Amino acid sequence: MAKCVFKTLKAEEVYLKDYRSLVEAEHDIGHLIEDVYNAKRLHSSLGYLPPVEFEAVHVAGLEVPEPEKLTLVLVG
Repeated sequence: MAKCVFKTLKAEEVYLKDYRSLVEAEHDIGHLIEDVYNAKRLHSSLGYLPPVEFEAVHVAGLEVPEPEKLTLVLVG
């Protein structure tokens, strides 16, 4: 699981920017982790919920909703 997190972090943040300082890197990486990865990005292992929502559902003692089943339609 950690390997996937670091792969995403590098692909969506680190490899795309040239940081001017360590402070800027820490700020931007922290923003990606807290505001994007944990709050907005959907995770298949969490029932297609962001971690913040998954934790709220878990703490409230509710069941995690089943992810919708997708149907693949081939055109051609």
